[in-house]
Amino acid sequence: FPNGLENDWDGTMYETLQGIQAADLPCGLQGLELVYTEGAWGEDAVRVLREYAASGEYDVILDNGGAMDNTRPFYQEFPEIMFVIVGTNPSEMVTGGNLYFIDKRLHEANYLQGIIAGMMTETGVIGAVGPLSIDVTNAEINAFIEGARSVNPDVKVKVSWIDSWYDPPKANEATTAMIAAGADQIFMRSDGFEACEEGGIACYGATTDNSYLAPNSVVADSIANWTPEVVWFINQWCEAKTSGEPFSSPDLMYWAGYADGGVSLSDYYQGVPQEVSNKVDELVAGFMDGSFEVVPNYSVPVSD
Repeated sequence: FPNGLENDWDGTMYETLQGIQAADLPCGLQGLELVYTEGAWGEDAVRVLREYAASGEYDVILDNGGAMDNTRPFYQEFPEIMFVIVGTNPSEMVTGGNLYFIDKRLHEANYLQGIIAGMMTETGVIGAVGPLSIDVTNAEINAFIEGARSVNPDVKVKVSWIDSWYDPPKANEATTAMIAAGADQIFMRSDGFEACEEGGIACYGATTDNSYLAPNSVVADSIANWTPEVVWFINQWCEAKTSGEPFSSPDLMYWAGYADGGVSLSDYYQGVPQEVSNKVDELVAGFMDGSFEVVPNYSVPVSD
């Protein structure tokens, strides 16, 4: 967990791995044994991953998509181990062999958050505070912006990056500046909830329930449930082990969305107009039956 368990992305995966039930697991497995390291990036990540692999004690090794380039040079040295990269741009996948890819269609829920923000803004200015600009965070922020513009084409956008996965003071500073620039609806992909609360504006959290951080400001969160992805890669592991064949990852990344139970929008923590709720419900139904799709946009979002 390179970002640490206080980070929503790593924290939700940790909670899933810790809480998954035997009934959810394939091939008769009764549970998972989890060993993890926090805060390893770059050369540290390479060292930790190599140590895990060389020990021979682990069947599956997970790594964050932000460290994929550290995994790529050596995973083939350990063909008996499944390596799983969590979060990546599909164009960067290496298919076949023992390197597998999973992600989360959080951009679906982020689009819905943008719908709410676009319909509820009073200033006509929305914002997004991001951690580091990588494919995953780019796609989430772009979806929020696209959702807002689908219902409010004239909305103005402010985007700020704090260049850190976890730095609440810096995130609050960026949020305060954004509020001063007129934003009254902010997608908080970082940790500036205190400034949202103090500024009396609406915020939208990412990945998990953030309402306790700003009980008067958070309108709705995107919620990640990693169970579908975990069950998928364990099933892939079981199939390889029971067949006696080498690992052979598929051409497509597995990433669960609304229709798979992997993504959802939280309850509304603040009141929203009925027309807003109706619009969100309409699009959720589209996600569920496949009639509506949001294509992830991995380009770097910028302010107007």
